[in-house]
Amino acid sequence: MSKTQIKQQVFYSKRMEKLNNGNASPETEKITCVGVELVIVGHLSAPKIWTVIELTSKPQTGRQKGQMSLPTETKKVGENELSNILGALAEFCSDDQLPNLKKHLFLLPDSYYKGVLSSNNNPGDLAILVYDGDTDIQFTPLNRDEVEPNGWIPVGELGGKNNIRDVAQQFIQLNENEDLIKKAINTFRNFQDKRIPVFPPDFSLERFYRQREKLRNVV
Repeated sequence: MSKTQIKQQVFYSKRMEKLNNGNASPETEKITCVGVELVIVGHLSAPKIWTVIELTSKPQTGRQKGQMSLPTETKKVGENELSNILGALAEFCSDDQLPNLKKHLFLLPDSYYKGVLSSNNNPGDLAILVYDGDTDIQFTPLNRDEVEPNGWIPVGELGGKNNIRDVAQQFIQLNENEDLIKKAINTFRNFQDKRIPVFPPDFSLERFYRQREKLRNVV
């Protein structure tokens, strides 16, 4: 087993434990995070971000039908950050794309920002994921009831788009102020030991998603 595989298994075994062993009751859990927004960065030489179009509205999280957005997922009660990220990835891909993504989609611990977003006065997390694979591949979201793909958009053009979801606008402002995308790409290029493959070996997003959907949202 390679060092990367060992690191991946340790990474997930620790962080998936809470979901696998049960969850706190909705009556007792305090909301410390309402969910996570994913900034999936491709075209690293001229960075682009994966976008979606919302197909449904959810007032509790400020989501409105027809808005351009980034993959975003409400947290389940008792859920950890990694499980929340995997749930959000159902708005990006399906099992058909996993053979490619298991090799090319990475999480950088330094690019996970807790509580930097706000949704109806509840804090939300932001995760920047780096994709260094073929961007001509057609990515189809597993969760086709809530989003449809809108494709890759250059980072610099995102702020000029109309009808953007509020939490996506918050990311745009954060990136303008703090160069989050540039920092993530620099980390990815210069520190290979910080690249953590997002998907565990033998992982099925569809199977995980079906199990996860049985749990209760925090809002």
